[in-house]
Amino acid sequence: MRFSVIIPAIDEAGSIVKAIGSAGSGVAEVIVADGGSLDGTAQSAARLGARVVSGPYLKGRGGQMDGAASVATGDVFVFLHADTLLPPLWHEAVEAALEEGRLDGDAGDA
Repeated sequence: MRFSVIIPAIDEAGSIVKAIGSAGSGVAEVIVADGGSLDGTAQSAARLGARVVSGPYLKGRGGQMDGAASVATGDVFVFLHADTLLPPLWHEAVEAALEEGRLDGDAGDA
């Protein structure tokens, strides 16, 4: 299972390094969707090896998530707030939930 970790961000230079780092190894990619940061968020993310997407169409969190998802290559997309960290072993927990059918992304029964 290949994970794409998608982080919408705007002016998150103070937290983006830790957020990206929390993804750990074993992910297909980390994509930071920058909504026009003026504080070096995009540059910090790129230095860490994250793929950075930006542009005027990435205004607002929804646009950022959609823009990043449209270029993501993983089988599973994990959306992460820039000021949030993924816990250790998150990969295994998500894989187990998907395999057991506890998490399928289908809101049809909601």
